Formats: sequence, structure tokens, C-alpha cells
Amino acid sequence: MATCSIIAYENIIDEGTLAIQSCSPSANTTENTFFPLSNIQLQEPHHCWKPSISTDTTCVLRLTLPADKAVDTFFIIGHPIDGLSPTTVTIRTYSDAFITLSATDVFTTFNTGERMGFGQFASEVTASHFEIEITNGSGDLSLCNMFLGKDIGTNRGFPTGFRSGKDDRSKFRTGRYGHKFTDKVSVKPKNIDVKFNNTNQTERLLFDAMFDAVGTTENIYVMADSSEVNKEIWGGVFTIRRYPSTTHPTYRLYSYASIKLEEVI
Repeated sequence: MATCSIIAYENIIDEGTLAIQSCSPSANTTENTFFPLSNIQLQEPHHCWKPSISTDTTCVLRLTLPADKAVDTFFIIGHPIDGLSPTTVTIRTYSDAFITLSATDVFTTFNTGERMGFGQFASEVTASHFEIEITNGSGDLSLCNMFLGKDIGTNRGFPTGFRSGKDDRSKFRTGRYGHKFTDKVSVKPKNIDVKFNNTNQTERLLFDAMFDAVGTTENIYVMADSSEVNKEIWGGVFTIRRYPSTTHPTYRLYSYASIKLEEVI
């Protein structure tokens, strides 16, 4: 189910119950007290989950939802400083309580430099039980933030001319004798400024539902151009900096003047 641009916000990871099914080779299933599994469901990716045994190379997590949900999109976000740990994520979908396997999707193309991975399922699946297997042959697994859900469905790519960059929050001052005193910040959040012109009524309703749901505080997951070679430079987890205004250039067409996104660190 490939589309050029992805915008998603209804994360079923936040709605369900997570549990450790198994980790190998240790066969351990207990939580790490300092890095609990519930960290994956927090908004900020600097809180991570780690297995109790650092030498484990594979862990299987189980997600149970109160009701069936449709999914077609996956994001994984690494730690702002430590980066992205898993090299492979396999998501298995079950038609019942982890008995009958209905679909398997494997994701391996992750960008460690941009500390994120992204993928779309071969086809939309609907289920209430999911297995998430993460693997790193070197061990030292961690999972900081993950999205599992659906693109909002506008089927509209990011228009040409959108702006992107990074915010360097380092500061310095110069002393009276010319010495420079620097407060260096190594983490530089991404920012995106995009305009969507001439959206139709259906698209407007989808955008407005998202803006109302997330406001300026909740996460949205964005992939501006999935066809790019280094597509992750324009992707990740963001918040909307301010609620965008709408103009009406012509009958039943609507334009969003400026949607400003700031990466969640």
C-alpha cells in the first residue's frame, strides 16, 4: 500500500496492552526496572525500553487491543543520542488471540543516521492481536518509540516547495577579552513547513479531524517523500507548532497556508 507521502496520528500502540513474550537467547521475559516496556507508549522517544539481558539479540513483544483496528503503516524512532537499535522488525498479525497467523510483514530498511525506520504493509490488515519481533545481531536491543496504525488517507503527496531544516539550539557568548564560551547541544530537531493548496472537501475533513485530535501537543508521524533515496531526512515524529489557518481560494476547495512541524526529541 504505497503512497508518496504519509501523515498518521492514531497510534494503536498507545491504545493496547504490551507484554514481553520472549527474548533470546536468554529466554528471559522479565522487565528491565530502569527501562520498562511502558516507555514505548510515552510521547518522547528519549524514554526507551530495553530487555533485562543486554546480550539478547531478539525479543518478541505482544500487543493486545480491546477491539480490531486497521493498520497499514509502521514507524520506529530511535533515541535522540543513542540512535536506532533494531536492524529488523517483523510484525505478525493474528485473527484471534495469538493462535491463527493471518499476515507477516518484515521491515529492514532503517536509517541509523536519522535514527528512524518506516514501512508500509503489503496490504491493509485489521486485527486486535499483533506480535512485534525486533532483532539486532549485536545485542543491546532498545525500542524508544513506535507507531502502528493508518495513514490519514488523503493520498496527497507533499507539494514541491515545502521547507525543511534543523534547529541548532547551541548557544555561545563572547567574553570581554574575546574568549568564546559555548553551550553546545548535539541534538538538532528537524522542522518542516508545508502548504497544502486546493484540498477538496474529503481531504479537508481528514486534515481537520487530525488537527482537532492532536492540537499542538500530540504526536503525528510524517514521511514527506517516501520515494526519496534518503527519505528519512524528511520523516519522523513531530508536533504541530500552531493550529494552521485555512483559506478558500475557490468553491469547495481549501488551502492550508502553513503547517509548521517540529520534531519530538
